[in-house]
Amino acid sequence: MNRFLTSSILLLAIIASQSSCTILKKVKFRKGHHAPIAVIQTIDSTKLIAVDTMGEAKENLLKVLMPLWNYETDFNTFSGKAKIDFEGNGQKQDLIAHIRVRKDSLIWASVSAMGGVIQVARVLITPDTIKMVNYLDRKAIVLPMSDAQKLLPAKADFTTLQHLILGTVLRKQGTVSAAYTNEQNMVLVVEDSNAIQQANYSLTDSTFTMLQMQSPNENGPVGIVFMSDYQMVDNRKFATKRKIQIQNTNNQFFLGLDFNNVDFDKVLEFPFSIPKNYKR
Repeated sequence: MNRFLTSSILLLAIIASQSSCTILKKVKFRKGHHAPIAVIQTIDSTKLIAVDTMGEAKENLLKVLMPLWNYETDFNTFSGKAKIDFEGNGQKQDLIAHIRVRKDSLIWASVSAMGGVIQVARVLITPDTIKMVNYLDRKAIVLPMSDAQKLLPAKADFTTLQHLILGTVLRKQGTVSAAYTNEQNMVLVVEDSNAIQQANYSLTDSTFTMLQMQSPNENGPVGIVFMSDYQMVDNRKFATKRKIQIQNTNNQFFLGLDFNNVDFDKVLEFPFSIPKNYKR
């Protein structure tokens, strides 16, 4: 599984605190009422136009797209409150997450249920370590990032998760294989040995609207991130609504994030402690 999908699942794990079954037992969540999750259409790389066969118009399009692709949010700290809508394994969970980031060093999240009444989890992630406190089971997990596969199907990546929260392209690696426009978007396709990525940018205002990633392996995992409702926050365009969908064989997950109270470059604290009587 490529690192984008792994990191997306890590975000799901953060939201669910590695305790979905526990949450569902101790807090009565309702069954999902979303429309069925759509089947993700995979990218057929055999039908893409190779860059070396592009004409002048497409080369000019690349000159527009590449700065958008390479863009990263300039910030020191980020904080936001998000309403979380998680659906998977036939269940639906509505949660609230307070998320804080110190660029390239810390990702912190505090997650609660029942409108914020029940504290579910607290998470602290560094480039080297994952720490989680599961308040419902009175358990804690401390792992080096290199051992994230003990929680997840594969290794995780701090930078990719940070990009997912900030709403930018998740992986910069790869070779451009196609660039084109459709009725609404400018589209860039980038491939490497681990993933095929397709990024859509609005023709109207160049905002980043969708990223689809898939494994180059047949029947491999596929993920899509949709971004919308951009707002100016501290002179930065920020997508306040995200929809993340992951499909891996017969398993599908949906994660909706609706951000509010977003701030950049405020002085933040990242409180995290593990109670002495919690099981590790």
